[in-house]
Amino acid sequence: DQYFLPTDSDEWTRLDKQHTAIILGMGGLYPAAEQVKAILQPEPGNAKRVLDLGCGTGVWAVEMAKEFPHAEVIGVDLSPCPISAEELPVNCRFEVDDLNLGLSHFENQFDVIHLRLVHSGLKDFRKSMADVENCLKPGGIVLWVDMDYDLYSQDTFVHMPTASELHPSGAWLSRPAYEMRRSAALGGSDVHTMEKVLDEEGLWTSPRMDPDTCKTASMYLPIGPWAKSSKTVENQYLQYVGALMRQDILSGHRAVHPLLIRSGWTKEVVNEWSDKADLGS
Repeated sequence: DQYFLPTDSDEWTRLDKQHTAIILGMGGLYPAAEQVKAILQPEPGNAKRVLDLGCGTGVWAVEMAKEFPHAEVIGVDLSPCPISAEELPVNCRFEVDDLNLGLSHFENQFDVIHLRLVHSGLKDFRKSMADVENCLKPGGIVLWVDMDYDLYSQDTFVHMPTASELHPSGAWLSRPAYEMRRSAALGGSDVHTMEKVLDEEGLWTSPRMDPDTCKTASMYLPIGPWAKSSKTVENQYLQYVGALMRQDILSGHRAVHPLLIRSGWTKEVVNEWSDKADLGS
């Protein structure tokens, strides 16, 4: 069991807000929209299938099922999705499983595979990446969306170092996230390899992927409603996304307290970090 966060109503609410912020930031439910729509175009005699790995609350899978009613959408997570059967589209279902155990039962079955923020839960990133790619049909696409643990100032080229007792002027908001990353690695997560592959090597180095069509991009989301635009609609988007991300981060850094305490930090220390993060956000 590699899921380090709670599985309760507060966490599901946080994840749904996070989902909304991310899709607004991307400008849609998925990146590479033109390619995804072309791949999922209905074809007689060729059933389309979508796999959402680490599906969380199931909101992405459900929205994909509604957008592509001719496609079968399957969501997989360590924990049951908080969605009743009555709320599910007929072409959507969920399974409880652990990606680390392999995906051989899904090989060569899916046109689109989506993974988002599964970084801390994988024990062997390269093996999991190969397992995911093997689940694709020829011509299919993997959508891998993940994050780093760094914060930047309003100018995205200025890195904000993590605060510590020796460097109290750093960003206290990133301290719980930094410690979560470290604690996850100590607990068996292969998060460091994930960062190396996504940030330096790229998914196109895999022999299973087409280097000519494999693409990457970075997305910066504001934390808080500070971002402004002279365009009214764009300004509204920035304000809303910033507010959602602020709520996500402020509730998220307290959600990792149990993990940090299990890793050896005291309750008093992690509470102090979060209190300082709240003051600086």
